[in-house]
Formats: sequence, structure tokens, C-alpha cells
Amino acid sequence: MCVYLADIRVGKVAVLDLSAWGAEQSGIRQHVQMTELATPDRYASHSVFTDPGAYATLIGGLPRDIAALCRTLQGLLIHEAWIERQGLDPADFSGQSRATLPVARRLEQLLTIAPGPLSIARPGASRALATCRDFSLMMCAVLRHHGRPARLRCGFGKYFTGHPLHDHWVCEYWARDAQRWVLVDAELDELHRSLLKFDFDPTDVPRTEFITGIEAWKRCRSGAIDPAQLGHGSTTRSVLCPRQLGARSARTRGDRDLGMGYMARGGRAEPGIGRRCLVAL
Repeated sequence: MCVYLADIRVGKVAVLDLSAWGAEQSGIRQHVQMTELATPDRYASHSVFTDPGAYATLIGGLPRDIAALCRTLQGLLIHEAWIERQGLDPADFSGQSRATLPVARRLEQLLTIAPGPLSIARPGASRALATCRDFSLMMCAVLRHHGRPARLRCGFGKYFTGHPLHDHWVCEYWARDAQRWVLVDAELDELHRSLLKFDFDPTDVPRTEFITGIEAWKRCRSGAIDPAQLGHGSTTRSVLCPRQLGARSARTRGDRDLGMGYMARGGRAEPGIGRRCLVAL
């Protein structure tokens, strides 16, 4: 008998042959084969989270060039952990929440803070409080608006301080000319470069510098990495179990962008983030 398990966000299905299930359940490692079901074009259309709604024309004028778009987003958003390093006062953002907003609501917020074109960089105190999810989600929304397949990837970056593998979100888009998925970290500006000392192009993050949650899960299972290397500052458990790691890359709520992952802050999942890693069909 076979059971079909799906990672509906990355468009893959695993077929488990339960007849090979061993006494120690080792069969799941030996008999899982992943098959790519989704084409890149599946990711060219909006989801509930990336749909700009009534503000579609507002993002229509944003750059199509990836590097220019990153700079534009850096002029609209500010990461909560980098406020003081940007020379700003956290009190200026006391009325804002770190919660990730759907793009339509984020655009509404930006106009409320400071009406005007989004193409013009705003003073630091006029930017919207954000996390890596927000930079990636906005990047994804603009790329999709221009008809380019894009999706969010949750996993771990090697270029931060605190943990060898730091909990992080990036955007991934399909480069038609190169026929490959490209990782983009829209959060990384020149201040990040000077303090973090990374030497790669943030518009094409090497696969050696960022690993997805699924990849982290596989490496932990194989013993290639120690789960204690994974984390997020002082608010995340130092050790994440394989089930939690797998959940970081499998999107099981039905929405294609944020219904996934397990942010182990104090052992609780953040609002809107699913805990399961696979769903039986």
C-alpha cells in the first residue's frame, strides 16, 4: 500500500511504500521519491498574501530590475532588528507591529504613514516596520505583478550573526533565460554588507549561503549538521526537532506564500503559520 504526501507550496508529491516500512521506520528515508508537479508559471499569479488589490497601479510603476527593486523596498521598509543600527530611535516605530501583513494592507499602511510614490526612498522614520518576511513578500508581489514567477522560501541563512544557520526568509524567482530559480534577499543593503561581511550578490544568493527548511531537515536527519546550529536570536529554541524543520518548507494551509513554517519562539507557532509539514491526499 502507498500513501501520497504533498508539499503543496513547492508542488511536490512523495510516494511512501508502506510495505517497506521497517521496524525502526527507516523505510521513510529509503522509499520517498519527490516528483516536481508544478511548473514555474504556477507562481506567476497572485495569492491572497501577494495580491495588491486596489493598490495594483501603485506597484505597477516599481522597477522590474531586481537590484533596483531591492533598493526601492529598502527605502520603504525597515527591519525591526536594524532600527538602531540605522541610527534611528525605536520609539518612532512604537505604534507599529512586527506582524506580517498581506501586501494590500502593507501598501495601505505605507500610504498612511507617508502619502506619495513608492519609488522615492523615505526617511528612516517614515518607513514601515518589517521583518525578512515582509521584504520577501513585497518582492514576490511586485515580480508577480510584472508576470514573473516568484515564491517565498523559508529556511536558514549562513550570513547572519548569532547562529551558524539563522532563521530567515527570502524570495525566489524564475529566471527564464537561465532556466533556474534564483534566490534574492531584498533586505540586504550596504549597511548589512559592511557589518555582516558577506561577499556575494544579494540578488543571486548562492545555495551554499541559504538552505531551505526541508534541506535543513534532511541534513539534520543525515547527521550532516547539528540542529543546535539552527535558530533565531535569543527567542528561539536552540534545538529544533526534524518535524519542525520540515514544516518550515512545506506549506499546508492552502495559501501559497505564508501558510507554512514553524517559528519556534517560545515553542509557539506565530499567527498564520502552520505546524504540519505534510498533508495526506
